[in-house]
Amino acid sequence: MNLQNKVVVITGGASGFDRATAEYMVTEKGAKVALLDLNAEAGAEVITLLGENNAIFCQTDVTRRKKYRCSRCRYRG
Repeated sequence: MNLQNKVVVITGGASGFDRATAEYMVTEKGAKVALLDLNAEAGAEVITLLGENNAIFCQTDVTRRKKYRCSRCRYRG
């Protein structure tokens, strides 16, 4: 599947399997990623690793509807 310059939204993307998925999507598939997670420190680390041109991070809790909105997640790729 060609994901070159497509945006993949990954919840929980700051750690574990989801972080590995984000890394794979950027490095192997050429996708851009939007990471949604509670852990701001880990999220910032992933953004540094992947590059600001390839990824954005939004600190949010997707299990709580009112906290899901995040203006930073409007991707500007």
